[in-house]
Amino acid sequence: MAVSSQAPVNFSVAQRALHWLTVLLIAWQFIAASGFEAAEEARDAGTEVAGWAIVFIQSHFFAGFAILAFTVLRLILRFTQGAPAAPEGEPKALQLLATITHGLIYVTLLGMPLTGIGFKYLGLDFLHFPHVGPLKGLMIVLIALHVIGALAQQFYFKTNVMARMTRGV
Repeated sequence: MAVSSQAPVNFSVAQRALHWLTVLLIAWQFIAASGFEAAEEARDAGTEVAGWAIVFIQSHFFAGFAILAFTVLRLILRFTQGAPAAPEGEPKALQLLATITHGLIYVTLLGMPLTGIGFKYLGLDFLHFPHVGPLKGLMIVLIALHVIGALAQQFYFKTNVMARMTRGV
């Protein structure tokens, strides 16, 4: 399939679906991580970990693998189907900030699950700190920048940027 040199007007249905599924999984990861931490504290205190704690732990692992797979699919779609161009008249500095933010989001969406897998399944203990520390913090900052940028596009610049990732233009 040939890739068009012209940028699409909006994201494809598959791109939008993967974006919003990833959003839901990331939200769940923060919830499950809280249950995960409580389960670890209980285990460290000598209490048996069971019930909902097991659900949180297992779902955290499952969601991490799903985020990794969805991110790979999203990157494939981005390279084969493209992405809409920046809104007309958008300042170059904001275009650069958006490009850097999106790039770092993809890096973090790959880095979080890979460090988790390395720590949990490969026994690479040194990967635990980046997983629960810097990468988690970076993800929170990037999500905030992404949401602020989308809201600024919608309400301040009055562009169709949010529509391209929700209903399509």
